[in-house]
Amino acid sequence: MHKRALVVDNEPVSREQIEKVLHSVGIESLVLNRSSEAPNILRESKFRLLFLVCEWISLMVRNSLDKMRYSGFNRMTPVVLI
Repeated sequence: MHKRALVVDNEPVSREQIEKVLHSVGIESLVLNRSSEAPNILRESKFRLLFLVCEWISLMVRNSLDKMRYSGFNRMTPVVLI
């Protein structure tokens, strides 16, 4: 299985650092700088890890995370809050 992580962060420096770490351990990353894009992506694709900036967790994303836990591909995906 292909190893991928979803990174949701609007800060370019922190995105780059997370991407470098993931790449160094062989994990490809999909980077979003808007949290509003995350729910659709999470419904459509499987990820090994999900990185979210805490201040970016909108009500819509929280609801999507709840749904993600109860159904779909990503119910066992670890979520790292930054």
